[in-house]
Amino acid sequence: MGSYSYRGIVEAMEELPGCDVHAEARELFRRMVFNVIVGNTDDHDRNHGFLMDARGRWRLAPAFDVLPTVGAQAVSQSIGVGPEGAARSLDNALAASSGFGFQLPKAKAVVAEVASKVRARFPALLNEAGVVSREQDVVMARVLRE
Repeated sequence: MGSYSYRGIVEAMEELPGCDVHAEARELFRRMVFNVIVGNTDDHDRNHGFLMDARGRWRLAPAFDVLPTVGAQAVSQSIGVGPEGAARSLDNALAASSGFGFQLPKAKAVVAEVASKVRARFPALLNEAGVVSREQDVVMARVLRE
């Protein structure tokens, strides 16, 4: 898939000493799905980092620079998602799930879980961030509904 893709980030993890690649790849898949669902299309590879813990193990840094893009339905992700490249779709993400350690049924369950949590919690997070109601409606209308 290449270095400018979510799978490329997994390949980079494989080079990090002490990284639990299996666990971190599964977390990265969740983040990729989240970004696709909410329309965070500014998900380039510099928006994914790693931190070393006190024991010398590498882990994904907490997510940062996450912002829905208005009009994201017509926009691709900034890096590759799956076999359709950067196409912003859950089908594209699911097609790549084996590269993150998931069999398709489990990957579909993860997608459903993330989508459910976004729909349930995202409005409150927007409210907490001070986004006014009419703008919340615009953002939530952009959330991918597949």
